[in-house]
Amino acid sequence: MLSRRFFSSIRERLQKDLITALKSKDTQRSGLIRQLQAEIVNFEKSKAGSAAPPSEVSLIGVLQGCSEKWAHALTEYQRMLQENPSRADDIAKAIEKERIELEVIKSYLPEPYTPAEIVALIDRTVRTMDLPTIDGKVLGKIMNTLAASADLTRVTRKELAEAVKNYITKNTQ
Repeated sequence: MLSRRFFSSIRERLQKDLITALKSKDTQRSGLIRQLQAEIVNFEKSKAGSAAPPSEVSLIGVLQGCSEKWAHALTEYQRMLQENPSRADDIAKAIEKERIELEVIKSYLPEPYTPAEIVALIDRTVRTMDLPTIDGKVLGKIMNTLAASADLTRVTRKELAEAVKNYITKNTQ
């Protein structure tokens, strides 16, 4: 699990990077960092009624959500480029902007698991469980056990579920 200091350092890093971007007049980077800070603040406001402050994992999840939004936008721009070759210059600029911003967002996230690490984690988890067979019926059990042991700041539940489904498919054939 991440320490409180780790998340605090993300906030500090965002603030320091914002100051650096403002001093260097990097409007794209400063605008992006402000957006990320606003996403975190909005998330905290949405959880204001709860007794406990938002967990570190959930706040990193906010940044992961931003990363997913930018990746989706990048995909859409690439689709638009194929459909609208007459606007290639404008769309290419937008693609480059989104690509740069996505890399900046990813720089604030923990290093994701590699596909091999995910498979090893699933394999280790399945071996420790007392499962009569490995089939689609045990997906929920495997996911619950994985969610308790995996660092969910390094992989999304969706990616983990997809990897478990692939693992089950591969091991039931």
